[in-house]
Amino acid sequence: MFAKGAPRSKIRCFPALNRFLGDERGTVTIFAALITMVMMTLGGLALDVIRFEAARSQLQSTMDRAVFAAANSATSSAEVSTVVSQYLETQNLDDFTITPDYRNENGLLVVGGQAEQALGTYFLRYFGFPSLTVRAQARVEQNIRSIEISLVIDRSGSMRDGGKLDRVKAATTAFVTNMLTENADGNVVSFSVVPYNDRIIAGTDLASVFNFGTEHNQSTCARFHPDSFAQTAVTPDDPIDRVMHFDYSNHLIWRNFHSPYCPQDDINAILPWENDATIINAHIQGLTAGGYSRPTQAMKWAAALLDPAAQPAASDLASGGVIPTSLGNRPLAFGPAALKVIILVADGTTSGDGLDIHPDYKTGLSPIYHFNQSGTERWSVYHPATGLYYVSTSARARDLDGYWQAEPYLGTQSVRLAWSEVWARWTYQTILNSFLLPSSQRAVDDGRATQEGAFSLYNHFRNNALDWSAEPAMANADLVGLCSAAIEQGIVIFTISLNGTTGESLTLRDCAVNPAHHYFSLGTDLGDIFGSVSEAIGTMRLIE
Repeated sequence: MFAKGAPRSKIRCFPALNRFLGDERGTVTIFAALITMVMMTLGGLALDVIRFEAARSQLQSTMDRAVFAAANSATSSAEVSTVVSQYLETQNLDDFTITPDYRNENGLLVVGGQAEQALGTYFLRYFGFPSLTVRAQARVEQNIRSIEISLVIDRSGSMRDGGKLDRVKAATTAFVTNMLTENADGNVVSFSVVPYNDRIIAGTDLASVFNFGTEHNQSTCARFHPDSFAQTAVTPDDPIDRVMHFDYSNHLIWRNFHSPYCPQDDINAILPWENDATIINAHIQGLTAGGYSRPTQAMKWAAALLDPAAQPAASDLASGGVIPTSLGNRPLAFGPAALKVIILVADGTTSGDGLDIHPDYKTGLSPIYHFNQSGTERWSVYHPATGLYYVSTSARARDLDGYWQAEPYLGTQSVRLAWSEVWARWTYQTILNSFLLPSSQRAVDDGRATQEGAFSLYNHFRNNALDWSAEPAMANADLVGLCSAAIEQGIVIFTISLNGTTGESLTLRDCAVNPAHHYFSLGTDLGDIFGSVSEAIGTMRLIE
């Protein structure tokens, strides 16, 4: 019986322990205490991590600015270290270590460095990390290879107001000098100067290496058509529409040719691919103001002179000694080998007419025949509605007393004039009323044609001979489209608006590669603006 009752006696010997083991009260408190300890530990770790990230962000931001500053002034690793140290100290950053970087790498001047700073920890020290090392790296590379710049300068009539053109000349020549002085190697920087109003004069040199129309050789204004603004390229083989040699200033006056619409000299012509500051600045200083404004046409040339499709033209000019031999490989291919830049200085956007002569009256032979032999001079005009020639009775072309016949005066002895010769001798009004009106009127009076038929050539010439360019709104849209095409090729576009309206300034802003590259100037700050552009063109970019 003793053995059977032993277990019961043993349990009764530890009543307190039994109660403790069976009591479940207080277990949540223990769990909560453990969780609280874990959360406090994690919170402490998070605090250290947050402090680390904030310190790293501040250090990185300061390094970015410091390295950019060093790139503009330092000439050695020691100077890089000095500049960076000054920036870090300004931000109350101490106990840092700097590893500077200053070297040439594949044609690039590389300026940079790494900064390290020890950050004491609050909680991680209990896990064996009394401090964390904060690091920040930054590097700027300055391109010392090819920089190709097209400088597009407005010379329209409004540039005479308030001395705007003179201020632009001062700012641009200083900019050219600065760019070429800072890049002493003549192969690094090249300029093309593209002056413009409503006529863009290509100049004798460019016209000799591009495929200009052969209607005449009196001048070199070109007109690009809207479908060409979707791309930047113009090859030496692409047909270029040469603006007709005609007198627009007096087009409503009955007189002989007096003033060419497109100037025949190269004073305001494009200066392509040059790296001599003296030559470039002399050309800029010689520019004169007048006329309306067609920046789209000028920007087409500016982009074309940066597009490698034009390289054979530069090669030919270099071979002929027109441009420096070292620039015969321009424009270089799009890509990292060259930074390509357009700077458009504009007093507003599109204005004026952008004229040329309608194709029907621009090429080929006219209906006008001339006989001048042995003291006898006569004019004959072919009249398409009658199929006959109207012949004057004297040397005076406007002759309502003339007569009809089946051939010009004395047949093949009369010389048929080309349209280019007609426009080079008389104004629009003279051609219309001295040559086309008499035959038209007499065809009606003589019953040889109906009013409509008799005046068909006269009316078509009157309404269409002067061929106007796109309306300003459409031309401005073409300008933005052309700028987009250039930007897609990697061309960096800066635009500078001089006293333009808000709408015009917005158009120029949309043309820039980004809004930060558009400047609105009142004229007196042009030097500062070009200084800012010069710094940007230093081709510095943060790569780390």
